[in-house]
Amino acid sequence: MRPARPARPRGQNWKTFLHTHAEQVWACDFLPVTDLFFRSLFAFFIIELHSRKVIHVGVTRYPTDAWTAEPLREATAYGVGPKHLIRDNDGTFGVGFARLANTSTIEILTTPYYAPRANAICERFLGSVRRECLDHLLILHEKQLHRVLGASVHSFNRARPHQGITQQIPEPQAGPMPPDPAGGKVLSCAILGGSIMTIEEVHTYLRISEDVTARGMRRVVLATWDIRSKKLRQRWLYRFLFLSICLAGRP
Repeated sequence: MRPARPARPRGQNWKTFLHTHAEQVWACDFLPVTDLFFRSLFAFFIIELHSRKVIHVGVTRYPTDAWTAEPLREATAYGVGPKHLIRDNDGTFGVGFARLANTSTIEILTTPYYAPRANAICERFLGSVRRECLDHLLILHEKQLHRVLGASVHSFNRARPHQGITQQIPEPQAGPMPPDPAGGKVLSCAILGGSIMTIEEVHTYLRISEDVTARGMRRVVLATWDIRSKKLRQRWLYRFLFLSICLAGRP
């Protein structure tokens, strides 16, 4: 006898739901970080699923229900917000967070236990931040971590294409750049001392000064500004801080 076909659950599954309502779904999660002195820090991210854009990033040493509700309040200011918000079963999301979501007409979707793929986009982003950024830096305090994550999120939103959105950038430019008659350069820009590398088309800024000689010939003096000098100074500053910490620990 032929085996009976197993009955499928009615309605749409989780993958179909995310694909259909991606424009109206945000996801949030915590990323634990350990600083140089073995103290715990917690970074909180809010991501839009449709564009892969990081909406908000916050850092704290003591996450509470009131603190967790504050990033959501800042991200949903002026009536801008999603219809659904995905979160895990962390106890930090308490009554205050749920009350703020209810006031903003946001439905909380809690992921099931032992199902990391239920919030796969947010989990993948947290893994990218850890592998590409935090594993190469020494975190000293909360403000430094906030600056580092801010630079990483800025590069993630404006300079990194994603396969899930057909190699598009989460936060593209407002319009096309005007053509440069002098021609532009394609440079590899180092972010956070070289832990993140981006390729940008840099248009040379020129300062033209004219000097007419006695023979009537025009001489044009061009002065360019090299942005790579600032990146080199930042890289040497990180190296100096690392050597200072190593030498301070010696007897």
